[in-house]
Amino acid sequence: MIATERRRQESLDEALLSKDFLRDPYPVYARLRREDPVHWMEAWNAWLVTRFDDACAVLREDGRTFSVTGRVSRALRVLPEEMRAGLGLVEQHFTTGISFSDPPVHTHIRGVLNKAFSPRTIEGMRPRIEQRVGALLDAAGDGTRMDVVADFALPLPEMIIADVLGLPPQDLDGFRAWSDDLATFFGSNRQTSDTSSRGREALAHLRDTMHGLADERRQSPRDDVISRLVEAERCGEGLSEDEFLSTTVTFAVGGHKTTTALIGSGMWWLLREPDQFQRLRAESGLMPTAVEEFLRLEAPTQRVTKIAIRDVEIGGRAIREGQLVMILIGAANRDPDAFAEPDHLDIARPQNRHLSFSLGRHFCIGANLARLEAAIAIGALLERYPAMQPTAAPLPWNPNPTFRLLRSLPVTLG
Repeated sequence: MIATERRRQESLDEALLSKDFLRDPYPVYARLRREDPVHWMEAWNAWLVTRFDDACAVLREDGRTFSVTGRVSRALRVLPEEMRAGLGLVEQHFTTGISFSDPPVHTHIRGVLNKAFSPRTIEGMRPRIEQRVGALLDAAGDGTRMDVVADFALPLPEMIIADVLGLPPQDLDGFRAWSDDLATFFGSNRQTSDTSSRGREALAHLRDTMHGLADERRQSPRDDVISRLVEAERCGEGLSEDEFLSTTVTFAVGGHKTTTALIGSGMWWLLREPDQFQRLRAESGLMPTAVEEFLRLEAPTQRVTKIAIRDVEIGGRAIREGQLVMILIGAANRDPDAFAEPDHLDIARPQNRHLSFSLGRHFCIGANLARLEAAIAIGALLERYPAMQPTAAPLPWNPNPTFRLLRSLPVTLG
């Protein structure tokens, strides 16, 4: 029995580290749910949670069993000492802010930010998003080809997050490069000296940018999130410097990459399913449920990690205090016990309880903005290019197990 278990363990671990997994993780997710749904992955130094109900239990719990504080520091401990030596800023940065803190700190940060991301504020951005979408499609012209990602899904969220934060347009190229380097560092399973140094430098540049924007807004407030955070500071309700920098950098990086991923993968699914493409064109009222389905099928953020702060059992496995627990969102979203025909696109799927925006207190505060951007963007593509077809070229997925992102989607326009 021990030898059989060891062979199975090695087989699953090898699959998780394979190039095929980076291209298409879903067959491996299915194996995990079937063979070992709460799986210890030695190379990642973490328990992997793959079933929907188990994932919900970890994400929704009340903070007495799992924590997000210090999870990055814990993950960095597997790096060689010489590689960790230069990552002090990284460890400091990822110990606070909205995504890396527990109550009461998290409660305070979210309370400040809720005003900046209220439903009314987000809906007020609709005209600006529509203007950006129209300008990008006009620039693409009425030719015969375009790359949906490079020409549209990539620049659009960058422009919108720049509008939200008040980032100068001339800084977008640097912002994109720094975001890419930080995402590679943060989402990779295997760090190298190069990815570590580039990630550290990118983080320093992004923090300097946000610090400079805050100084500018203290002198000249505008209608953007940075100005609202500075105003909260003046009223005695603001964030500490580390909380401010961690939170704004998280928005800057995550706020555009995840939306790029959502638009790109949503169009990829529609192009694979022409009947669903045409149905969504004819029934635009289905767009909200379609966006939720795209989120479920291709979660932009594929995994979330927490630390067990006491001994606990998940799915029959004993998790020890201090161990990392990695919730594989992409696996839970396709659990057949939670979703009928989970690998099938259904733009009218009812009661779509996917986990792509997480659950509980760490539910994504930018969820409504991402939904609005995707709905406007995909709707405009369908309306303008009703005969759009994918090319025969193989599609390059980002080789990163954390961020499910198409790097290119070439199409013909009819």
